[in-house]
Amino acid sequence: MAFYDKCPKCGSKYFTGRQVTKNDVLVNGKGEFLQQFATTDSDSPYGPFTCRECGTEYENLPIEIPDKTPLQILLEEAKGLNEEDIQEALDEEVHAIASRSASSVNNEGVQSQLAFILENGGFEQAQRFVRSLRGE
Repeated sequence: MAFYDKCPKCGSKYFTGRQVTKNDVLVNGKGEFLQQFATTDSDSPYGPFTCRECGTEYENLPIEIPDKTPLQILLEEAKGLNEEDIQEALDEEVHAIASRSASSVNNEGVQSQLAFILENGGFEQAQRFVRSLRGE
């Protein structure tokens, strides 16, 4: 594990967090606040911490980055498995996930469907499709 004291996304060293402080204050006879004298105690800052530059949110500081990506971990765990068996199982899993994703997109309506085609097939494919619906 590697730890970073800067935002991995933009390099900023500054974050906004939360902190509980205890202060000495002057109050009137009704207990109403009049003036703050000094902070007498404060707890450690806590998250979520938000990068001041890019707005990325982190639960903890310093930021913990795994030495291996999730894909590298999965590839290591898959080593030694029969390649034909794993390929067939992966084909089925990819189809199942893609089918659920397609159902979700289709249920969200025309804008989501066109955005999906645009993102996954590109502008030309999306445009050809829309024009084919118009009989062009």
